[in-house]
Amino acid sequence: MKRIYIVADMPGASGIRSADQCRWGGFLWRESRPFLAGDVNAAVEGAFAAGAEEVVVCDAHAGGYNLPMEGMDPRALYEPANREELLPGLADDFAGMMIVGAHAMAGAADAFMCHTVDHETWFRYRLAGRECGEIGMWAAYAGHYGVPLLLVTGDAAACREAEEFVPGVEVAAVKEAIAWDRARTLHPAEGAARLRAAAGAAMKLIGKLQPALIDMPNEAELEYIRCEFADEAAQRFGAERVGPRSVRRNLESALDIRKGF
Repeated sequence: MKRIYIVADMPGASGIRSADQCRWGGFLWRESRPFLAGDVNAAVEGAFAAGAEEVVVCDAHAGGYNLPMEGMDPRALYEPANREELLPGLADDFAGMMIVGAHAMAGAADAFMCHTVDHETWFRYRLAGRECGEIGMWAAYAGHYGVPLLLVTGDAAACREAEEFVPGVEVAAVKEAIAWDRARTLHPAEGAARLRAAAGAAMKLIGKLQPALIDMPNEAELEYIRCEFADEAAQRFGAERVGPRSVRRNLESALDIRKGF
């Protein structure tokens, strides 16, 4: 059975052109939820049209509950993300993963809303000695199950980051940054058309792209924005303080990349 897992984030969705549109619960966020829905539905449609037999969508922005269910493709299944178990429904029987609405890692150049997990506390994250953001974290998490990353959509910086982390991945850029909190975006209808085609093309990569594998055991290191965040994290089991703002943890599995941070 050809199963596809889609991770949905909001900053990289078509039509999102201001950081205020991504602030969970606000007026602009409520008005912008259909933009994310349109991109996700386009990816779902493209995947099914190209041979997917089941699609599971993980609503991953700000803890989930961003997708208006009344407007979502009824053929897919939907779940919220989990803080430490990043992609709850992912398993080794999925043929591939797609990320819709991605943003670049904290500190990326020419990127809209670049951050890693939490822009108010996280400064820099390293996995197995390599700096990465959420795209890399999700790809590595999927790699634990032998699931390859097939598609990333979002702003141009996110697409560049995806291509560096997973060479050969299909990408679809729907916007470019003007500043950290402002972007120039395609119209949602044009963005959806681009995503639909990209999802179909990504399905052809099944069996050709390898999963993103991290040698284990290994380590993850997080540099926080301020010392007090590292103070708190250093008190948790298994943490090693390695700098005024940095904490390191040993990893037995790629499933542990968020645990304890």
